[in-house]
Amino acid sequence: MGNRTTKEDTLDTQSDEESDKNDSLNKIKSKISKARDKKDKYLLDNPKWIINDSIEKLYPSCEVYNGQIKNGKREGHGEYKFKDGSIYIGEWKNDTIEGKGEYRWSSGHIYQGEWKQGKRDGIGEYQGPKGAVYIGSWKDDKRNGDGEQIFSDRTRYIGEWKDNLPHGKGTQIWPEGEIYEGDFQHGRKEGNGEYVWTDNTRYIGQWEKDLPNGNGIILGPNGDKYTGQIVNGKKDGEGEYIYPSKHHYIGQWKDDCRQGQGKIIFDGVLITSGTWDKDELLNSSIKTTDLNKHVKIDTIKSFPREEF
Repeated sequence: MGNRTTKEDTLDTQSDEESDKNDSLNKIKSKISKARDKKDKYLLDNPKWIINDSIEKLYPSCEVYNGQIKNGKREGHGEYKFKDGSIYIGEWKNDTIEGKGEYRWSSGHIYQGEWKQGKRDGIGEYQGPKGAVYIGSWKDDKRNGDGEQIFSDRTRYIGEWKDNLPHGKGTQIWPEGEIYEGDFQHGRKEGNGEYVWTDNTRYIGQWEKDLPNGNGIILGPNGDKYTGQIVNGKKDGEGEYIYPSKHHYIGQWKDDCRQGQGKIIFDGVLITSGTWDKDELLNSSIKTTDLNKHVKIDTIKSFPREEF
């Protein structure tokens, strides 16, 4: 009778092969460890792949990859340790970060989310070393699309983004309680929007270069109302002002003061009219000092500039 292979012989052979594979793996790991310590030039310039589907690779820059490969390239799940101490753990495709993963920079920044061709792309969450947090859409490594950010000073922005800046419709809330809701262009309030101060003063209207500019309405906390033209946050041009006493001033303004031709009306009746200079009615015996106080737009806060 010929030689007959038993089940026990097959198991012994598999065990020997596994043992040889482990021995080989340990030897290569040992060489890599020595190369790290001694900076062996040959091994650093000629990194070795360890096994077919789960590997460790030492790069010339002393950066290390642990994870899956396919056809000699990083593919699947893996961990990459950069020379500066940064770490990426997640999915790879064709030797590039792609899919879902977490990147921890040595500076303390953290990103968890989707990647495309080595860039943040898709939905992800960013955390800054000083407490800033962004959750939303990314494109080409920048905040693009809809997202919400809480800054390190606790200012909050919810809305549309373009290239890391508010762009489109959005709402900004400051920690003191001030709120702006409206249009943004490249990080500035531009278009139409409403700004509310902590004393409940409101501006509703047009914006340009982060300031009220154009036609708008100012509402005071005591019932004051201005409707008219605004230049750089001040009443300027033609406008109507309604006082808490229900007196109306209709006329010209300059630099937040009644300036030029204007008239005072109460209950539909003309009280006085004439030329005004810095809130004073010229050549008139009628006193208007009770109407000299009118609400003004306070300081307007801008979008925080915080690096990512």
